[in-house]
Amino acid sequence: MDTKTYRAATMADAIAEVKHDLGRDAVILRTRRRRTGGLLKLFGGRRVWHVTAAGSDSAPAPKRHAQDHDGTYVPMRRPDDNATSAEPDTPEPSASVPREIAEIRKMVAALLARGGDDQNMPPAFQTCRDQLIEQDVAPELVDELMSACRHELTGQQLDDVAAVRSVIRRAIAARIRTAAAPTAGRQVIALVGPTGVGKTTTIAKLAATAKLRDNRRVGLVTLDTYRIAAVEQLKTYADIIEVPIHTCLGAGQLRQAVRRLADADLVLIDTAGRSHNDTLRLGELRRMLGGADADEIHLVVAATGSRACTRRVVERFAPLGANRICLTKLDEAETFGNVLNLAAACDAPLSYVTTGQDVPDDIAQADADDLARRIMGEDHRDA
Repeated sequence: MDTKTYRAATMADAIAEVKHDLGRDAVILRTRRRRTGGLLKLFGGRRVWHVTAAGSDSAPAPKRHAQDHDGTYVPMRRPDDNATSAEPDTPEPSASVPREIAEIRKMVAALLARGGDDQNMPPAFQTCRDQLIEQDVAPELVDELMSACRHELTGQQLDDVAAVRSVIRRAIAARIRTAAAPTAGRQVIALVGPTGVGKTTTIAKLAATAKLRDNRRVGLVTLDTYRIAAVEQLKTYADIIEVPIHTCLGAGQLRQAVRRLADADLVLIDTAGRSHNDTLRLGELRRMLGGADADEIHLVVAATGSRACTRRVVERFAPLGANRICLTKLDEAETFGNVLNLAAACDAPLSYVTTGQDVPDDIAQADADDLARRIMGEDHRDA
């Protein structure tokens, strides 16, 4: 039996390739979804569908399902209503079949029901799909959101723009992981990221919020000795809110500074901006941070960056051990789809977002519903 394996970002694309190459009577023998790329679990790479199929002439007779490790057999063409078969074309998975296989079968059934293309997409769906594309949401995420919406809505709801938008907005929010609110007790937090994303201003906002609003004891440490103006800026903020600040040149000094701030509830460490292409300096920064024993390392990313640039930044900064993502310059962003792209690709949750230069007002904990409304082009202040 001659078989071929097709790889595509979405199941729809994979099935389209099968149909084009082998015809509509082709039989899918195996479907898998595998993750490719990724680094240290911070940036999860991307998932790609692997579909193994055979032409109808070379496919085995469906007396028994073609067997693989998952036992999957899915006909490309639905049988006639009057036809008889020893087995249903999409049998119920047994308890031993992984949940992912059941989901694959549902997706295949949905694709078969709509003919494998978007020509029959209701106008309300097309409107929302266009909105997501305009917001620069990654194509594979757009497909996933539209598929989820199709499974949830039925009948006249499919033509209701408000209903479709509501379902997609909830689906987006469900895909955006956010960090829990800060807990009581001592914390050491470092901020890292490329140049120009607003790390120093964000440090000042966090320090002022903790000291003035939460009445916590705060200490500041700066490793940004490359920019005199940045050091002076942070010292000015420290003087205004009356918190101690230490300047360090290496891992040893950083370790000592953190020890001197033993009475502080919150120690915030500002670092020098590093180009994501400068692997040497990124390595130096990683070694310096080894002296901090930080509880959290927040990778600061500007919402104004392109999808490709943001992807590279996250990949290159992954070895520094970031376990939170702080999103800045949300007020300057032209589109917000990259928020979803970032959240979907990273295991690290979003911690804070900043929306301006005012200290300490223009910072807040990341809120999935608020970000979903922005992505849908809605007034994010609406409840």
